[in-house]
Amino acid sequence: MYDEEPIQVNRMLARKPGIAGISADVFATAIVMDVVLFFVRSMFELGWDVFVFAVIVVDMTWLILTIRGVYRFVGKFIKPPVYYRANIPYVPVLSNASYPIPQTFRSED
Repeated sequence: MYDEEPIQVNRMLARKPGIAGISADVFATAIVMDVVLFFVRSMFELGWDVFVFAVIVVDMTWLILTIRGVYRFVGKFIKPPVYYRANIPYVPVLSNASYPIPQTFRSED
């Protein structure tokens, strides 16, 4: 089974999609923030120079904070769930009463 040669995989398949080296999740969020800034500019009737300055400041700040991964920045505020025993089947919160709720106990660490 493991006597065969490993299959060569194209490294490009592992890369995240992006534009000019900026990953798509960072780029898409920056575009959304720019659209919000445009509507704020329209509401307060600000000039284009203020809008362009605000876009540059907001986009550069977002890029600096999230260039190594959005999850590293956002993960500081939203903690992922901690699973103690992952071998128990998942039971949805909004399940029917006919499903039995498994008993889980925290293992002694």
